[in-house]
Amino acid sequence: MAYVVAAVVVFGLIALLNLLLTFGVIRRLREHTATLELLESGTELEIRAKPGEPVLDFTAVATTGETVSRVDLMPDTVVAMLSATCPPCHDVADKFVPYAAQLPRERVLAVVYGTEEETAELRARLEPVARVVVEEQVDGAVTKAFRNKIYPSTFVVDGDRKVSASGFDVDAIRLTVPVLRLPAAV
Repeated sequence: MAYVVAAVVVFGLIALLNLLLTFGVIRRLREHTATLELLESGTELEIRAKPGEPVLDFTAVATTGETVSRVDLMPDTVVAMLSATCPPCHDVADKFVPYAAQLPRERVLAVVYGTEEETAELRARLEPVARVVVEEQVDGAVTKAFRNKIYPSTFVVDGDRKVSASGFDVDAIRLTVPVLRLPAAV
């Protein structure tokens, strides 16, 4: 008799968990449906700071231990926001790294979202060419400063610390920032 009661309780808990997960999926589907309806209607979504909008104040610590803040953003600073678990972000990083290598390192900032373990590979690729900030929460200080809600995203910051260009990849910013041709190693 005790086995029957235990089985009924376990079955009930599994059914309750299934119900909760189903409600969560339904809620997310409704959010996505609303987003698609906005896109189809031509309404512009607020997914990141647009050109002309100021970068908000932030302070973060780069993987090298240096502090990075809004006041450290020089004219023509290039910013990439990537997620370690996002396959398109790795594709963007493939194009971003050689592009950033042509710029002075202090004019390149990469923000990588994820845990230390998840971000290890991206950090290793980006650190030689950029100051890298790891944000373990989706609403980290730098992400909030750029009002970014989508990965990958790229930005260019002007001398007034306003966004002068933004997009999904390097092509969206490439023409905005003149590259510095570094001398070949002797």
